[in-house]
Amino acid sequence: MRTDSKDDPGIYIIKLTKPAFGLTAGRIIYIGKGDDVEKRLNQELGKVTGAATFFRSIGVMLGKTIIPGSGKNFRFYEQQEVSDWLDEHTRYTIIRCDWQKEEKKLIKEHKPPFNYTYNAKHYYPGLLELRKKAKAIARK
Repeated sequence: MRTDSKDDPGIYIIKLTKPAFGLTAGRIIYIGKGDDVEKRLNQELGKVTGAATFFRSIGVMLGKTIIPGSGKNFRFYEQQEVSDWLDEHTRYTIIRCDWQKEEKKLIKEHKPPFNYTYNAKHYYPGLLELRKKAKAIARK
């Protein structure tokens, strides 16, 4: 990962390197954005505190255990296992750009199954239900 350009806006594209969840290796599974794209990507990959949407989606798909009381941005007892899985099964590309124009366009083009906000017809089946159940556990 490049570290010479902090706070650069951009887009990151996450691909599978191995088959998983019935998807083939090489498939783009998530496209995200950030004003500080590297910081945001690190959140998505569980490398820093405050893991983001994609990380939580992968965790529920892997069946990891939700920590009760962890709130709507639920956490897992097995945070490191999710991060390790991502290291082993995914690779990413960073594109430094004006993400406000590019993110939706790329999601429409590639239909990544873990982008459910702009991709309602093509997101991974059952993902929203799993996330809903996880949030309910985390609010206990």
